[in-house]
Parts: sequence; C-alpha cells; structure tokens
Amino acid sequence: MVDSLAGIRVLDLTRILAGPYATMILGDLGAEIIKIEQPEVGDEARGFGPFKNDFSLYFMSINRGKKSVTLNLKDPQGKKIFLDLVKKSDIVIENFRPGTMKKLGLDYPTLKAHHPSLVYAACSGFVYATSVVTGMIESGFAERVLLVGAEKLSYVIDYQDRATSVLFGDGAGAAVFEASESGDGVLSVDLGSDGFKGRTMVIRAMGTQGTPSA
Repeated sequence: MVDSLAGIRVLDLTRILAGPYATMILGDLGAEIIKIEQPEVGDEARGFGPFKNDFSLYFMSINRGKKSVTLNLKDPQGKKIFLDLVKKSDIVIENFRPGTMKKLGLDYPTLKAHHPSLVYAACSGFVYATSVVTGMIESGFAERVLLVGAEKLSYVIDYQDRATSVLFGDGAGAAVFEASESGDGVLSVDLGSDGFKGRTMVIRAMGTQGTPSA
C-alpha cells in the first residue's frame, strides 16, 4: 500500500468502533496514529471479546499499527501534555459526546489557538438524527436475527459505524491537504446520517471555520 499520508501525525481520542476504524484507515495510509486513552480504563473496546492471551481481538482488529498513551485530560498536567502534542500534530480526531471537548477546555477554538492549521475531526452519534433514522435502527437496520434450530441467535452488523468510519477517515485525510492551503480544517460527521449525507457534510466541511450544520 502507498504511504500517501506518511509524515502526518494524528492524535486519536476515539473509542469503540467508528473513530478507531477511521484512524486505522489513516494509519494504513501511512499516518502516525497516537491513540490517547483514559488512565486505568483505556478504550472500552479493550474489554470486548473474543479474547486471546487476555487481549481483545476486537480491539486489536481496529487499532493495528497505533501508538498508545494514557492521559488524564481533566488533569492540568495531562492537558498540558496533550496541547504540546497538538502543536506537533496535523489532525485531532474524537468521537466523544457533543460538548465533551468544550467542557474539557479542549474544543476546536482552543486547539486552533495552539495550532492554526489543525484539522479537527469530530464524529458524534445521532447529533442530527431524526425519528426516521432512529426508527431504522429500532426496526433492525443494525441487527440481523438468525434462527438456528430452536435457538434464536442475534448479531450486530454495525453498518452506520463502519460506513461513517470510511467517510470520516477519508474526509479527515483530505482535509489535511485543504488545511495546508486555507489554514483551517474542521470536519464533523454525524453517525446518524446515511452515507450520502455524510459525504456531503465531509466535502462541505473541509477548509471551513467552525463545525458545519446538518
């Protein structure tokens, strides 16, 4: 694979699936991924089975090739270390609940003051979701049920998480090159959006100031 993003550093604050899968894609393209995890707990996906030698295969499958460090972003020293890393990075990517980074004092305006051309990528589930989208999930869009003999087995296919990850990663990577010319790079993708809407948001977001609306 061509390392088209070689030399690009990504600070990965994401967890579970949609964010980590996206940063894994950026890593596969040559970017350096520094995964920031909370002390003691880490990414919750570390606790998801199946396991081998006490390691989560689920976690390993979507976090390959990354460097990992724990930082307490609520602690002044941890925050200082993070801001120092921001100054030396190209992308900050997170999938916290909306408003979390602002509460931590690490929202886009704050980070931009430390790194004017930083690409800030935020992926939040169902920020703009409608009752239609929620209804699709409830009706089985994300789950399939198998009948095996007398047993009913259900399994989850994370369509939206995975589709969003591809758009999220592609958009963040492309935004780096846009930011090199415009000096600004903000990307917001709604996990509740379908793929086409998500792509429209990615294109509109690149090289703009502030987080785009739905």
